Amino acid sequence: MSSMSKEMKKIIYTLSTLERKVLNIFKEHNKDCIAVEEIEKKAKDKQLTRNVILRVSLWLQRKNLVEEKRTQGKVYTLTEKGIMAIEKGLPEKKLFHFIKTHPNTTIAEAQKKSQLSKEEFSVALGFLKKNAVIKIVKGVLLIEEKLKKDLFPHEVLLNEIYKKKILSESQITQEQRNTLKLLQRRGLITTKQEITITLCLTKAGRELLPLLSEVELIEALTPDIITSKKWKTTPFRSYNVSDPVPPRIPGKRHYVNQVIEYIRRIWIELGFEEMYGNVVESAYWCFDALYVPQDHPAREMQDTFFLKQPKKAKIPKDYKKVKTAHEKGVSQSWKSWGGTWSKSKAEETVLRTHTTVLSARTLARIAEEGKIPGKFFSVGICFRNEKVDWSHLAEFRQVEGIVVDPDVTFTHLIGYLKIFFEKLGFKEIRFRPAYFPYTEPSLEIEVFHPVKKKWLELGGAGVFRPEVTEPLLGTDIPVLAWGPGLDRIVMDRYNINDIRTLNANDLSFLRKTELWLK
Repeated sequence: MSSMSKEMKKIIYTLSTLERKVLNIFKEHNKDCIAVEEIEKKAKDKQLTRNVILRVSLWLQRKNLVEEKRTQGKVYTLTEKGIMAIEKGLPEKKLFHFIKTHPNTTIAEAQKKSQLSKEEFSVALGFLKKNAVIKIVKGVLLIEEKLKKDLFPHEVLLNEIYKKKILSESQITQEQRNTLKLLQRRGLITTKQEITITLCLTKAGRELLPLLSEVELIEALTPDIITSKKWKTTPFRSYNVSDPVPPRIPGKRHYVNQVIEYIRRIWIELGFEEMYGNVVESAYWCFDALYVPQDHPAREMQDTFFLKQPKKAKIPKDYKKVKTAHEKGVSQSWKSWGGTWSKSKAEETVLRTHTTVLSARTLARIAEEGKIPGKFFSVGICFRNEKVDWSHLAEFRQVEGIVVDPDVTFTHLIGYLKIFFEKLGFKEIRFRPAYFPYTEPSLEIEVFHPVKKKWLELGGAGVFRPEVTEPLLGTDIPVLAWGPGLDRIVMDRYNINDIRTLNANDLSFLRKTELWLK
């Protein structure tokens, strides 16, 4: 040990038990290079599995004791058909034994009594004829007088692959290659590319091997070591606390769900109550109750997913209030779309195109229950027949909110939206005038996308028109409403440039996303 250099002593004092076991395999077998699979076979310790050896290899590489070489080669494995041939017997061998034990049998009799399928019999008969094992004389199957000693060499090779589970190209002899081609043509074996990993000692590794037995280290304290006071005379293994370790990837909620939960917290903290509902809705609640005319382009097939089943939906018995609003208007504004409102069109079923349908249902409910004023929100999924691109999906999420209060104004609406987006961390936001069939005045919420260098529309907001509130509430009081898109909020939060990424489930990306809720 006195002849050991300081550098070598420093390295040997850091070796773990597993590292020593792997290095000792090189020492015992006097080899500079050994494949990982071979190390696993030679290891006396069952703890040294392939995965453990690969992990130990990384540790030894960092200490410049081994190098890793990777070679790619062809390997052969049995198909399901090949496994069945081994376990049940080759068709040609079964047919040969049948002919041998049933002399002068005809082809028809052999096919019927040999218990082979039509396909198996055809393959077996062709093989035996081609290899001069049998001959056919006037429809009778006869065994040739002079036969080769080894009638079924391919069975031997199949068994070899079956036992080893895999056979590499390097293990195949030249004579076996034609046999392998035959087995491949018959679909009994298949080939694939496999990477073989070999560990080779470096110069430092070769110098270290003879010294392994000179140094004994304590890697963990045990009761025996303490009571025997061995710890006083035997050095402890050195640990490098700056050595890189594998990253910890703990389980966590999907980042979209994290954003949804955070948004829920915001509105609940502001005193809002959550709304819930179904994604399958009637056109009545999705459009008519919100004063969307029955001939509006948004109700056509290019924007809305209409359902074949269920064909019709139930609508409220007092639907005539909504019908009157569409045909004649309401008392305060006397506005209307005119024409004839169709009940059957209102009963059509759709996948909801917005979560504002929940707001309409909530207005009708609180009017019936007499729970005015009130503040409500929802985070729900919607569907529109959109052309999918970097900023549009046919399935998206929306953040809905309404405030029902006779004392609120348009200024309160902007105030609520500013608080919400400030809590989400948006820096560049703007509101601009807009038009929606069910709000007036109306505005659109936009944020600036720093990568695409353009403003993104997040959704609309406004004050519900009397044509919405009077039929549902029975009175025209201010109802503030908004419905920004959630998906684009998520994109901004996680610097995502393509909305399709939200549904990609890329594990590497999911692992990198930081926790929003802490």
